[in-house]
Amino acid sequence: MKNYKLLFGLMLLAFSLGSQSCDKTKMVLIRIENATGHAITDIFVSAPEDDHHYGSLGNGATSDYKAYEKAYRYAFCTFRIDGDEFTIQPIDYVGESLLEPGKYTYRLTISDLESPWAGMELGD
Repeated sequence: MKNYKLLFGLMLLAFSLGSQSCDKTKMVLIRIENATGHAITDIFVSAPEDDHHYGSLGNGATSDYKAYEKAYRYAFCTFRIDGDEFTIQPIDYVGESLLEPGKYTYRLTISDLESPWAGMELGD
C-alpha cells in the first residue's frame, strides 16, 4: 500500500509541476536591455503584480527573461550607474492596455548623467 501512496504522490507532483510550466505560456516575459552607454547595476523593475531584480548589465547587454503576470509597455524601474541612482517613475497607467502574453524587452536609456531620470522603450 505504501508503494501506491508513493506512486500517487509522485504522479501528483509531476502533474502540478507540468501545469506550472504550462502557465508560463500565459505570462508576460520581460528582459532588460542596457542602452545607457554605461554599465548599470542594481536593476529593479516593479509591475502591477510582480517585482524583479535583474542584477547588473554591461553597456549593450541584455538580461534573461523574467515572468510577470501583468505588465504594461513601461514600468517603475531603478538602476545605478557608478553609484548614482536613476529612476523611471510612471504616474499612472490610465489609457494603457496590458501587454499580451509573450516576450518583450525594456530598453533602458538615459539622456544625461547629471539627471536622475531615465527612459524606457518597449522592444521585442
